[in-house]
Amino acid sequence: MSHVSIDADGPESPAARAARLVTTFAELLNTRRFAELDTIIATDLIVHDPRAPQGRDAMLSAQRAQLDALPDARIEVLDIVVSADGDRVATRTRTCATHVGDYMGVPATGEQLAWDSYDFWRVRDGRLAELWGLADRASLLAQLGASPDAPPAPTPSSTSPETSR
Repeated sequence: MSHVSIDADGPESPAARAARLVTTFAELLNTRRFAELDTIIATDLIVHDPRAPQGRDAMLSAQRAQLDALPDARIEVLDIVVSADGDRVATRTRTCATHVGDYMGVPATGEQLAWDSYDFWRVRDGRLAELWGLADRASLLAQLGASPDAPPAPTPSSTSPETSR
C-alpha cells in the first residue's frame, strides 16, 4: 500500500475499510512507522489477554521491545474475513524473523523463526479498538529450543491461496 489514510467518508464499504485498516496495521509494523499507527489504533485499545499491555501506547511499546530481539520481523497477512458492517475483522498472519536478542526469556540464537497468529479485531470509529489474539506459541517456543515437544514451524510454502477480503 502506498498510503495509510483511512477515510471513513470515502466510497469504500465499511467492510473494505476495515480490511484495509488491518492490512495497514501490518504494513506500518513491517515498515516501523510507529507514529502513523497512532492514527489507526484507538488510544484506549483493549487487548483481551491478561498478559498483554492495555492501551495503544503500551501495545506499541511492547511491539518495539519485540523488535529489539527480532529486528527484521515481517508480518504477512494470509487471510482476512470481515463482518458485513465492518465492525469485526479476523486475520491469519505469519510472522518471520531472525532471533538476535533475548526473546521470551531465551537468549539470541541467530535462528530464523516463523509462526502463525490468529487475530480478531473490533473496529470502532474507524480505528482498531479491541484485539483478541492467539499466536502459535508452542511452535515458537520449540523453534527457540524452549519446548522440544512442540510442532515444527510453518513453512513459507504452506500459505493459503490468495488472501481474500
